[in-house]
Amino acid sequence: MQTWCMVLERITAAKVAIDDKNKKELSAHIVQLDKLLMSRDYANFLEFTAFFPVMDVSFSMYRKLAAKDRYRFLRVILKHYLEKRHQVYSAHGYIITTVQVRKDFEKHKVQGNFGNKKARKMFDAAGYRESNSLLGKRKRFCIVSSAQNQKVLREMEQIGASWYSHWSSHHEGKRADVVFIDRNGRWFIGEMKHLKEGGGGQDKQVNELITFIDNRSHQHHGEKVNYVAFLDGVYFNKFISPATGTKTAKQRERIEECLSEGINNFFVNTHGLAALLR
Repeated sequence: MQTWCMVLERITAAKVAIDDKNKKELSAHIVQLDKLLMSRDYANFLEFTAFFPVMDVSFSMYRKLAAKDRYRFLRVILKHYLEKRHQVYSAHGYIITTVQVRKDFEKHKVQGNFGNKKARKMFDAAGYRESNSLLGKRKRFCIVSSAQNQKVLREMEQIGASWYSHWSSHHEGKRADVVFIDRNGRWFIGEMKHLKEGGGGQDKQVNELITFIDNRSHQHHGEKVNYVAFLDGVYFNKFISPATGTKTAKQRERIEECLSEGINNFFVNTHGLAALLR
């Protein structure tokens, strides 16, 4: 209870600093808030930390970040928390808000819809329009649903996307997540994953992304299709400087091999996809 009160007081103080546009005071409150969260093992049961997965970071992942990254994250999460939760909790009482807290905890388990919404925003920001049919069009994209899959597949077969058919047939008929065409009429087929922490399930999903861009032995000459593996979330940071000999290091080696051979393919995070769309 003492930790809960101290964190709540610090959040309230941070709100005052934000409202007053006092950056120095806000920085001081963020440092103190971080100390509270890092020094209490049960801080993950607080309403504030229960909100973390909504922004794609679990509390355990937060504690593994470097201090400067934790401070940067707190600046972002505080803004959203104050807008979406703090006022409601303050008005109705923090203790009786456990239903919403539980929903926040479970948010990270239902990321498909969130990932699609995020992708749509990125395409919209880059000037792309959503369309169910892409043939003969430019700067269009399609988030592929089950109902659309066969139609999109037929269109891609018409342009000679042979690797996609091969990959899909070897993954129980799995469909791509997104297809888009740039201003020059080039086709891009994307597979999207949203991961935060490592583990067996996550490794399997990363390996699936790798096979998606590993079309070196199957790509027909003249195939004018680009394959994009999009890995969103904190887990992507593991590929920046993986420890030697780790599973992540081996995955990175495979990714680099695939990209060196398939020069039209990409392995990107959120920033990389935004740059590619530009």
